[in-house]
Amino acid sequence: MPPGALRDTLSYPSAANAFPDDVLAAACRSVDLPHLASELDRNANWDNELTGDEAQRLAFARLLIHKPHWICVDQALDTLSEEERRKILGMFENELAGATVVTFSDIDLCAGFSTRSLHLIPVPDAQV
Repeated sequence: MPPGALRDTLSYPSAANAFPDDVLAAACRSVDLPHLASELDRNANWDNELTGDEAQRLAFARLLIHKPHWICVDQALDTLSEEERRKILGMFENELAGATVVTFSDIDLCAGFSTRSLHLIPVPDAQV
């Protein structure tokens, strides 16, 4: 995360003023970061201030703000607690229901979430 105002980090790659304060604050609260909702204009080195877990949740707040059509999650859910993981998966089913989500995970996320699963199996002596 780049150092600077939190609103810049949340809005990236859009301009810092692209989203109203209430949208940015609501996204922070939605990912259990309510203490950041009032710090949108505070300049900080967020990499040093946030725990790894908080940084992950801030990335999910960015998804809520930008509402992309495609989301690729590479093991970001693996490090979250079961409760936090359920909350994020709920976002994909509700606020981000229109997005296609591709997950790469070491844990089984399929139960009740994924509609399809792709298993990669190594082929011995395969030519690349």
